Amino acid sequence: SLAILFLREIGRGDHDLSPQVFATDIDSKALDAARAAIYPESITAHLTGEQLEHYFRKHGHGYRVVKRVREACIFSKHDLIRDPPFSRLDMISCRNVLIYMTPTLQQRLIPIFHYALRPGGVLLLGPSETVTRFEHLFEPIDHKQRLFRRRDLSVAPRFDFPLGSYGDSTNARETGSEERQRNRENSVSRQAERYLLEQYAPSCVVVDSRYEAVYFAGNTGQYLQPPSGAPDNAVLNMARHGLKNQLRQALDDAARTQQPVVREDVHVRTNGEYEIIRLRVRPIPRLEQRADYYAVIFESGDPRGGEVPRAKPPEPPAVEQ
Repeated sequence: SLAILFLREIGRGDHDLSPQVFATDIDSKALDAARAAIYPESITAHLTGEQLEHYFRKHGHGYRVVKRVREACIFSKHDLIRDPPFSRLDMISCRNVLIYMTPTLQQRLIPIFHYALRPGGVLLLGPSETVTRFEHLFEPIDHKQRLFRRRDLSVAPRFDFPLGSYGDSTNARETGSEERQRNRENSVSRQAERYLLEQYAPSCVVVDSRYEAVYFAGNTGQYLQPPSGAPDNAVLNMARHGLKNQLRQALDDAARTQQPVVREDVHVRTNGEYEIIRLRVRPIPRLEQRADYYAVIFESGDPRGGEVPRAKPPEPPAVEQ
């Protein structure tokens, strides 16, 4: 729904924008269903004729969201209380989630939402949720609709993940030294991931040892595009034209050497033109182990501060996998 709203408003003006929605959940089955984007025929009762015509196509006994809306959405498993937040977001929609958490956990999350948003960013909550006690971080845009704007304050939230547990507060108690040690180790690795996301935003993706995307930050849509068809988190399958081979080689080199890898003058086709970027792959270290995760950073623009370099299409390789 949000992606449709954004695309509709962008289409009404002369805007060259490509919205990107990071859709997250802790339930893998729910994410798979969302990626498929197939709805029953009964949705016609809740849509206007214009909405149905422009944003849905008949699919079997139901309807499927059109490709341009699906491509604006990237689905990823993400747990609010266990995983580091995204950063520099324009908007966070977290509706009807806080009501299932303890008051203590809610108070931990609101400052993290503030951290994750850009200055002036927007927070949308559910009808029974609010930012009470955090009016210094958020000002109301429409209190009835639970729409708030981020105040431009510098606040450092606590990032000792996991923050706690869902449900009754008795479940949030630590149960022993072994669990506390495991939580500390998980917290260190997650903070390392969060640091890289923050440091190298706005265009970064974190992949696991199978090169599957687990976190996105910033406008990675310029370089990565989810393939149509069955859900697929493989970052190599998302790579836009000109990027795939360079990205595969850089990931393989980083995995083999456990050292940062840089690829200069990578030609990526984006918005109908070839853009020259610098590609970096950095292993994210874990305690006394080989890196399980890698930060892929896309650096665009002239390092001296000029415009984004454009180039003629590169000569095609003899064989491209």
